[in-house]
Amino acid sequence: MKKETSNKASSDSSIQVGKKIRRLRLARGISLQKLAEETHMSYSYLSGLENGRHSITLTNLQRLAAYFGVDLVFFLQKSNKPVCVFDVSSEEGLLTDEGTRFHLVSSDDFHYLQVTVVSIPYPDDSERRVHKHMSGNELIYVISGAVVIVVEDKTYSVGEGQGIIFASDAEHVVYGDGQAAKVLLVTAPPYNRGADI
Repeated sequence: MKKETSNKASSDSSIQVGKKIRRLRLARGISLQKLAEETHMSYSYLSGLENGRHSITLTNLQRLAAYFGVDLVFFLQKSNKPVCVFDVSSEEGLLTDEGTRFHLVSSDDFHYLQVTVVSIPYPDDSERRVHKHMSGNELIYVISGAVVIVVEDKTYSVGEGQGIIFASDAEHVVYGDGQAAKVLLVTAPPYNRGADI
């Protein structure tokens, strides 16, 4: 029974290594034939490796790491990268008394950015509060409608399909521009990574 578990773990590792080789190859626009020629490995072996049908020797792993210019450890690390698919038309999230909806779509797994879909009603009766956060950047992309964004002492009218990027530690205010609006707010780093001012 122990041997089967070991073989399955080995097989799973080979599949992961094969997937990483394929991703590197495709990202660099290298054909499988070219990879075979330049690494002096057979086409069928590399194809089988990419598809999880072959295991890999340490020598071949070192050869591929050198070819792609990556550390050998790259192939051995487990890939638990978070992925988030979201729908901007979703009616989920926190609804304030004023009717503004905040739908945080990214989770704590994303350490470097925070993504929120913000729905601003019309009329926008929310208090025009000045925001200022720790250093970083904010991107606001207007999905529908239009918003007014005041950054420091400059006013920007941003319509559907347009966006703005600015420093998070600049004083700023965002409100609807005479109509309901929906915006994608991306902050890097997330607001909860440090103290807001």
